[in-house]
Amino acid sequence: LGSGVGLGVAGSAFQLALLSLTVGENLWVYFILRTTNFIAWLGFDRPEVIWVQALTVVSLATSSAVYLLLIHGVAWLLFDRIGHAIPAPPPWIAAWLR
Repeated sequence: LGSGVGLGVAGSAFQLALLSLTVGENLWVYFILRTTNFIAWLGFDRPEVIWVQALTVVSLATSSAVYLLLIHGVAWLLFDRIGHAIPAPPPWIAAWLR
């Protein structure tokens, strides 16, 4: 799970950088502004920049982890139904899927 999330975050960062170059705008600033608005909505007036950037990276990692678990869970269930067995997930993931 850790390496998959790391690759997902790295892939998202690469996509963000490539899209920023294509569009001609720094899209990381957009993510930072959205995160700052979310933190302000939670009730914190002026968060430090490091906390905003950390929460942005954590949100990317969380999104990547949810995507990773969802794709692998659906693949495990579908391949089992069509008769193509794949290795079972770890017990803590299998408990969520049952």
